[in-house]
Amino acid sequence: NLYHVRICLAGTRSSSSRCLTIRVHAVKPGRCPKPKKIPVCAESCYDDGQCPATKKCCPTTCGHACSEPYRKGSRRY
Repeated sequence: NLYHVRICLAGTRSSSSRCLTIRVHAVKPGRCPKPKKIPVCAESCYDDGQCPATKKCCPTTCGHACSEPYRKGSRRY
C-alpha cells in the first residue's frame, strides 16, 4: 500500500500554515528469498504494499514478483 502522510506547521497571525505531503511505501517484515529463475521477465510489483497478505515484492532473476518472505527460523531460504 502507498500511504500519504501530511505534516503541517501551524501558522501565525501573519502567515498561514504550511503543509508537506509525503508518500510512504509499505514494507512488510521478513527477507526476500534467493531469486529463482522464472521463464518470463516481468515486473508484477514495485513495493510490498502491492502484494497480498504476508508476501513481499522480491527480485527474481529477471524482474520482481510477490513471494513469501524468508523469516528467521524458517528453512524456506
